[in-house]
Amino acid sequence: RRDRALADELLGLAKVALNNDPAVTSELGYGLEPGGVYASARAGDRLALQFQIQGGNLWAQGTARGVQTADGVQLAELYVTNMDGAMMGDGGARVRLDV
Repeated sequence: RRDRALADELLGLAKVALNNDPAVTSELGYGLEPGGVYASARAGDRLALQFQIQGGNLWAQGTARGVQTADGVQLAELYVTNMDGAMMGDGGARVRLDV
């Protein structure tokens, strides 16, 4: 249950990052939302999630990696892959976290 709260917090941070990166919104559109999580892993203070991205113009998936801190969770990496990339095993494009 603790993992669920951390996952929800990580997805919230991913939502902000997705919608703040101009390269992502120019490709996928606006109003992006992390959707259903279909894979997750936790090792110590690290959490990784793979999820569908909803909204926008194209089907896409995201991979978020976070680190649990005393204040919750910090988004460490976020990748986006469109359908073509996902089908071909492409790792996707890294989302800018500093915008």
